[in-house]
Amino acid sequence: MVLLSSREFAAMLTIHAGNEQRFSWKHLLWEIVNCESACYREFVSRDNFGNILFPNDAVYGIDSKILISNHSSGFGANLTSLLGPLIYLARGTVVPAEISTVTGFRNFRDLDSSDPLGQLFARVKLAASGQQSKPFATFVHYVNWKGNYRNIIFGELLRTVLGTYFSPRREIVGLADQFFAAQNIDPSTCLSVFIRGTDGVKGNVGETCAFVRKYFASNSAKVLLLHTDDLAVSKIVMSDLRDLPLVICDLLPIKPSNFSQQSAQPGLSPTEAGVFSLATLLVMAKSKFLIVGSGQFSLWAVLLRGNVHGVVQFQGNGHLQNHLYARILYRLIKITKPETVTL
Repeated sequence: MVLLSSREFAAMLTIHAGNEQRFSWKHLLWEIVNCESACYREFVSRDNFGNILFPNDAVYGIDSKILISNHSSGFGANLTSLLGPLIYLARGTVVPAEISTVTGFRNFRDLDSSDPLGQLFARVKLAASGQQSKPFATFVHYVNWKGNYRNIIFGELLRTVLGTYFSPRREIVGLADQFFAAQNIDPSTCLSVFIRGTDGVKGNVGETCAFVRKYFASNSAKVLLLHTDDLAVSKIVMSDLRDLPLVICDLLPIKPSNFSQQSAQPGLSPTEAGVFSLATLLVMAKSKFLIVGSGQFSLWAVLLRGNVHGVVQFQGNGHLQNHLYARILYRLIKITKPETVTL
């Protein structure tokens, strides 16, 4: 475990405002909770008709019983925009009659696609609860994609929501299995490494490679499987780890570093981009060992895995997630102000 220096720790206590730095306990509290907590919460509101308005462009119609998401961003972020509201509704024993992505998932749906979520995930029917719904809460809780994934608790509620709404279709599971078979890779001996690329948050790839080398040598993995969409990242990894049994996952195309995340995946239709994004996540989830950073794609590899066994989170700046000081302060906050960090 690498400890923060006094200078690094002091940097956590400041906010840059122009050329000045000012101390902010509120900012410190946010930083600690954000990097350690398994979830974060945001307000929900109501319109004049009583419909529930969620952050990230989602709304639940009280009369229609339809959950609508218009969110359109990266693949993992699109899924997260629905996960929080679905957990919120399930906590109140509410089962949406329909999930609609009217204008969302734009880079992962063809123009004639009316149900991009249904093209990716099998629908598991749930009988509506006969009990009266619980009062709706003030906050919606999202799994924290910036936080420490080892703190995610796969309790009954989360497992039920994931199993009901995010069970990959059989043919997409087959794509992941076909990839392993074609590469002659046994998932039980595979170490998958995901390094963010064209979204501009690569971190230090060289330090990540150094960590991967040590981790690979210390476990029973026989194959190192690289997941990245960035050509520059893949070249660095192929050079630094050229002596290891390295395979690049090519289900999604490799792109130049200046590729815009708002653009379509080259060589794939939007629907195919969604399918192969999910298949890539399944390859990561099925690997016995998994090294990720932070971000929505990393988060969903863990969520689809259904546990944190064999998962290591590396920041890419020379530190494992998270700093010892942050963890200690987080525990103190959790004891003194539990409402800040719990569901």
